[in-house]
Amino acid sequence: MLFNIIMTYSVYHPTPCYSQGMTDMLTPMVYVFSDESLSYFAFCSLMTRYMSSLFDQDHIEINHRLYFINSIFR
Repeated sequence: MLFNIIMTYSVYHPTPCYSQGMTDMLTPMVYVFSDESLSYFAFCSLMTRYMSSLFDQDHIEINHRLYFINSIFR
């Protein structure tokens, strides 16, 4: 089920392309919903609203957020 959802997402949302960590966000949705279509819809919503900038190929946004977190702990 994870493979199908990630592949479908990658085909219909070529940007951002698949990146390590996407399945880590998808796995709890599959567990909770136990339904491929609901899990896909929830994953698309999460990526569209909150996470797509984290998976840009240049990694600018994720580096910015990690720098911010690092500065908090200094």
